[in-house]
Amino acid sequence: MDTLARPLICANLAGILAYIVLWTGAERFLFESFGTWVISPVIYTRICPEFFRAPLIHALAHQPIYGHLLCAVPVMMFFVAVGYGIVAYRGRSFPVAFLACVLMSSIFVVYHSLKHLGMQVVYY
Repeated sequence: MDTLARPLICANLAGILAYIVLWTGAERFLFESFGTWVISPVIYTRICPEFFRAPLIHALAHQPIYGHLLCAVPVMMFFVAVGYGIVAYRGRSFPVAFLACVLMSSIFVVYHSLKHLGMQVVYY
């Protein structure tokens, strides 16, 4: 099973690059990624369970530092996933490769499938 670690990491990387290059384009991807990163607190309030929504909105309104911390979550997930990917690729560890792929894929699924809650890139 450990022989599948490198192909899994390479397939995940190829899927992400194909999405960027073939589907959205590099420039649009950068603008959309930055936009979703900036509105991360809004995304969290939309995807969290109803029970937690009101306290989260209250906390974000009264303590802006929480919004900044929520913006750091996808960045930390990205760096952790890249670190796990490097460890898995070098050590040929399938469980670590799977964890890296789940982390990286969850960033793309959540942030890029929501289509930024109506935000559009406008070119002039």
